[in-house]
Amino acid sequence: MTMTEYFFDLPTTASSLSVYSDIERYDPTSPRDFRPFAIGEFVIRRVPLRGTLYTNYYILHEGTVIGHQISSPSEEDCRMHQRRHAAIPVRAAHHAPNSETPMFGDVVLQGRIAALLGAGGEMDCASVAHALRMQISKVSPVLEQMADEHRIYRRGTRHRYIYRAA
Repeated sequence: MTMTEYFFDLPTTASSLSVYSDIERYDPTSPRDFRPFAIGEFVIRRVPLRGTLYTNYYILHEGTVIGHQISSPSEEDCRMHQRRHAAIPVRAAHHAPNSETPMFGDVVLQGRIAALLGAGGEMDCASVAHALRMQISKVSPVLEQMADEHRIYRRGTRHRYIYRAA
């Protein structure tokens, strides 16, 4: 059978085309998952790259970022990044900028806020702070950051925003 005979013998009925109906297209407006997850002793933070299909995965160990990659990491990947991070000389830390808080230090707080809003409907900043037994000054910047990254929805005026889960 030649190639042209093969193509002319393909069925063209609607039932034969239904095989392709299961293909999903990328929707840039659909919500993306931002929630951190754990692999062994490592915490993985997902940061979807806007306008693309890709997601950056930041690997955290004891509150510090030890590596990042585009593909979803396995436990072996995490251990490799841990070995690389441990091999960095201590004197390199003297050249690092002084920062009191580790990068992504609010990951646990963001996870607690997302779980609270997912279970509790809509809440303002004071209600979130009261439910988490924290000060408003600690919770408010995290809520604003999560809303700016479209991980939670924000409505209302700048004097009293109302937040809900995405």
